[in-house]
Amino acid sequence: MVKDLTDQMAREAAEKAAREAAEPPPHPPRPPLGPPRAVRVVETIGSQAARDLLGQLAHDADSPFMPYAAAARQRLAERMLDALLSRADAAGRAGDLPAAEKLCDQAQALAKSSLPDDERRVASVREDCRERQKARAAADPPADASARREALRRRLVLADDLAGAAKLADDKEVREALGLAAKPPEDLTDAEVAALRTFYLKEAQAAEGRVRTNLVSLAMAAARPGSESTEKPFERSEGVPRDLLAAWSAEQAGRGRWTDLLPLLDVPPNDKGQNSAPDNGWWREWNGVKSGGSPPALVLPVQPAGSYQLRTQFVAWWFNAMSVLVPIGDRYAVVALAPNEGKGGVAFISISENVGGSEPVKLPPGALVPAGEYEAVITVLQDAKGAVLIRLALDGRTLVEWKVKTSDVPKPDRRWARLLSGCPAVFVKNGSVLLRHCSVRMLDGKLTPVKVTQPQPVAPAEAPPPAEAPPIVEDLPQFDDSGVP
Repeated sequence: MVKDLTDQMAREAAEKAAREAAEPPPHPPRPPLGPPRAVRVVETIGSQAARDLLGQLAHDADSPFMPYAAAARQRLAERMLDALLSRADAAGRAGDLPAAEKLCDQAQALAKSSLPDDERRVASVREDCRERQKARAAADPPADASARREALRRRLVLADDLAGAAKLADDKEVREALGLAAKPPEDLTDAEVAALRTFYLKEAQAAEGRVRTNLVSLAMAAARPGSESTEKPFERSEGVPRDLLAAWSAEQAGRGRWTDLLPLLDVPPNDKGQNSAPDNGWWREWNGVKSGGSPPALVLPVQPAGSYQLRTQFVAWWFNAMSVLVPIGDRYAVVALAPNEGKGGVAFISISENVGGSEPVKLPPGALVPAGEYEAVITVLQDAKGAVLIRLALDGRTLVEWKVKTSDVPKPDRRWARLLSGCPAVFVKNGSVLLRHCSVRMLDGKLTPVKVTQPQPVAPAEAPPPAEAPPIVEDLPQFDDSGVP
C-alpha cells in the first residue's frame, strides 16, 4: 500500500514537471534582487571607496552588477554635484569668494572622476561654475544702466541669490518681482505666479546663451504654487514662447541632459474630456500625448546630429505596433516593438518594410501588458568613418541592436511620406498609446530645433521578412548598458 502511494506521488510529480516544461509560465521570472539591493547599499554609503567600487562594477561587462552600478554611479555623482554647487552659492552670498571657488573646483574634479564617460555633463558643470563666477563678479552694481541689467540677469541665473539681484534692481516692477521670488512658493497666489513667470520670461527674451535658458528654467519652475516634480509635461511649459522653449530644449539636450520634447510638439489639445479617443491622430492629454485609432507619425521637432539617445516613457493601452523612426542621413531606421496580444511579440530594427536589419528578437510572455508603463531607450552612435550603431533597450534591458555602415544601408523601397528630413518620429499602428515623456539627449554633436506642423501622414511600419543583414561593423566605440560611449 505504501509502495502504491509513493508510486502514485512519483507519477503525479512527473506529470506536473512535464506540463510545466510544455507550457511556459504566464509571466517571466522576476530578476534576482541581490545585485540591485547590493548596489543600493554601496550607493547609500557614498564614500570615495564606494564611488570607486561603483566605477569598477560599471565597467565590468561580465558582472551582474554592471547595469545597476552604472546608474547608481550617475545618481550619486549628480547628488554630490548639486550639494557642492549649492554650498558654493551659499559661500558666494556670504562674501567668502575663495571658499566658493574651492567648492566649484571640487565639483569639477568630482564630475571628471565620477562621470568620465559623460563629457557633456563634465563640460556642463564647468560652465555652471563659470556662470556662478560671472554672477558673483556683479556683486557691486555697475554704474552703466545696460551693464546693471545684464548683471541682474546673471544674478538671477543663481535661482536663490535674490538678495544680490535686488541690489541691482532699478525699477518698481523688478523689485516687486524679486519680492515675489523671495517668498515661499506655497504662499503665492495664481496671479503672483503669473506675474513672476512674466518677469522671468521678459528677462529671458533680452538675454542670450546660458543666462537665457536658465531664466526660462526659472519661469517653468514657477509654474504653480508649491508644485513639485510632475508627470504632466505641459504644466510647466504652458505660456512659454515657442522660440524660448526651443532654445531651452536644444541647450539642455546639448549639455547631455535628458530634455522632454513633448511641450514642443504642435498637437491639438483633447477638447472632448479626459480619455475620450478620436478615431485617428495624436492629441494632448493632461499627462502627455496620446494616440488613437491609426495615428499618423508624430514628428519630433528637432534634428539630431552625431550620437544621441531617445527615451520614450509610455503606457501601452493597446497597440499593434509602436515604432520610433530614427534618421540615418536621408533614410530612416525603424526601431519597433510589436506585441502579440499580450503574449509576447517581437522587437526589431529595419530600414524599410522589405529590407531586414537586425534579427527579430522574440519578447517573452508578459513583456508588454496592456495598460502597463514602460521606458524604451534608443541609442544612436555614429562616428566619422560612417559607422552607426542603433540599440533598443526596454526598462533597462537591451533587446536588439544593429551595427552597420551608412554606405551599406540600402535605399528603402518606399519613401516615408511627409517626414521632415533628419527629424525622429514616433508611429503607433492600430492602437492607443500615452507618451508621458519623449526625451532626447546628445552624446556628441548638437540639437537643432525646427518647426513641424502636426500631424504628418506616414506609411505604416510592418515587421520585415527575414533577410540578410548588412555587414557588421566591429570598430565602433565601446559602450556600456547605460548607452553612453
